[in-house]
Amino acid sequence: SPNKRSFQVYQLIANLNINKVLDWEKQLSLYGGVQFENTRRIGNISAVKLNSKIIDAGIDIELFRKFYLVGGAKVLSSKGNEFIFPIDQYNQLGIPVFFSGSTLEQLFGYGLKYNFGTNTYLTLQDQNFFYKDRENSNKNYSFNQFFIMIFMKM
Repeated sequence: SPNKRSFQVYQLIANLNINKVLDWEKQLSLYGGVQFENTRRIGNISAVKLNSKIIDAGIDIELFRKFYLVGGAKVLSSKGNEFIFPIDQYNQLGIPVFFSGSTLEQLFGYGLKYNFGTNTYLTLQDQNFFYKDRENSNKNYSFNQFFIMIFMKM
């Protein structure tokens, strides 16, 4: 289509170190944000109108020295239509496929974190994921996962 897309993003992010405000020695931090995206293109056949919203939040609570309770949530909702370009196993773009839908994705996680030092920590986490297609409930699914991860920053 000769018409170009219009894409807008609005974002608000906040990180609050409550322990500093209350003059506590142990960390108590809240994180959060919201992002709105809007894609538009005028046209008869290739018209695009897609809106999405992402909300995320998290918390870190230092229970003992180097030992934390962590939690978080992320919610993504979208509604509208778009053209998606499939990519094959050789990283080549295919013929665009029309997508129209209204979806909701939710991820909730919680766990424990232990800091070995400034660049290394271990986490034990449980995550719950939910996908809901508001137009076709046969596509809905969810899963839970538990994992142990070691992060090392070089």
